Amino acid sequence: MVCINLSPRVIVENYGNWRSLSLSTKGAYITGVWDSLLIQLQEGQAYEKQEDAFLNCLLEKDFTIGELVEGIDLWYTSTKYKSFSPITLMKEKILKRICFNKQ
Repeated sequence: MVCINLSPRVIVENYGNWRSLSLSTKGAYITGVWDSLLIQLQEGQAYEKQEDAFLNCLLEKDFTIGELVEGIDLWYTSTKYKSFSPITLMKEKILKRICFNKQ
């Protein structure tokens, strides 16, 4: 049996792409990003203690996809971050702040 994914691939590279998405599409997009991030961290877990600590922290914290979407929207209010992808903002700003209190 062959399974082919016929769904369109959405790549959101910056604020311009992000702002054109509906709230439900943003949530679906971030859900996919979240799933991919967890898989990457689990695969890297055997190699990096820092990734292991980050994964454990993320799994212990209580936050929602909606809060991640809101966080990305908030970071995008600063023109400094409008060239960043939502993935970068989520990984480097929001999630690290949740786990390590870093900006």
